Amino acid sequence: RLGLLDRMMLSESMNTMDLQGLVRFVKLVAMITFGLEGLGAVLLTLRFAVDLPWGTAAYYGIFHSISAFNNAGFALFSDSFKSFQTDWTINGIITILVIFGSIGFFVFEDLLGNLRGQRFRLQTHTKLVLVTTTLLIVGGTIGITILEWNNPATFQSASIGKKLTISYFHSVSRTAGFTSIDIVDMRDATLYFLLLLMAIGGSPGSMAGGLKTTTAAIVFLTILNMLRRDPDVEVFNRRIPQDLITRALCFTVLAIVMITGMTLLLDSTESQPFLFLMFEITSAMGIVGMSLGNGETLSLSALFTDFGKVMIMLSMLLGRFGPLMIGLFAVKTAVSKPYRYAKARVIIG
Repeated sequence: RLGLLDRMMLSESMNTMDLQGLVRFVKLVAMITFGLEGLGAVLLTLRFAVDLPWGTAAYYGIFHSISAFNNAGFALFSDSFKSFQTDWTINGIITILVIFGSIGFFVFEDLLGNLRGQRFRLQTHTKLVLVTTTLLIVGGTIGITILEWNNPATFQSASIGKKLTISYFHSVSRTAGFTSIDIVDMRDATLYFLLLLMAIGGSPGSMAGGLKTTTAAIVFLTILNMLRRDPDVEVFNRRIPQDLITRALCFTVLAIVMITGMTLLLDSTESQPFLFLMFEITSAMGIVGMSLGNGETLSLSALFTDFGKVMIMLSMLLGRFGPLMIGLFAVKTAVSKPYRYAKARVIIG
């Protein structure tokens, strides 16, 4: 039986909305995880068995299914998935597992509840996650394709179908870290675009890290409403509470400060281009694992000094446990004052 503190820590670590039904939710997480990983393992095993012995195919299938769903990005191939650039079966299975692992278990809970007839409409959170994730994947695919269209080092000579497949794979893999081309050969504009996608990351309660899709969506809607001079941030005929807007803005500012600060520290000891260093820090803080390796090594971090490697490790720890620590601190230090001061007018901008 979980105590109150254990439930609070578990709730914050999974970004759950409340403590009610937490144990039931954990059981649902286990069921979905093993179910999807098992299905993915079977499908990948059948595909790998075309070229490999059944034993090896099963091992590869299980490993990559777990790695993809958990957005881990580990691959048993020396070039990640570069050898499967045009393999629609492997690309499809891997990316679907990555997407399922990155949308969050609240979405699955809501979808299953609707399928069982327990609810009659999707929650606002589910709609926002699905729409934002779709926009990021589609926008990322189009963006990478356009930016790399004439890059001879990546896929200038490739067919349109191959260009879209590679772009789609990396757009989805912004939360996982798999690659099907040498991303170090991408243009600087593409790397920065991919950096932004990694910074946003997956959704709350998912296997992915990053700022989170809902946070980015709320910040975007807040800016849009500010330009419209609309005091209320509304989405899907619902109003976003002010405390959520404040938290989203705070998390965004903290993420920018941490990424910038860690990159500046890394730049003081490493001789790599500044964009490369920021890419590595963002990847580490977003728990992505994507790295600008060159011909010598798959990971640029392997070329860092000991101090640089420590910075990468700290970035990963901050990315995973930072939101949890901030959430627990906010819960423990929350105060309710019996008074409020008068509003002050301050000139900004």
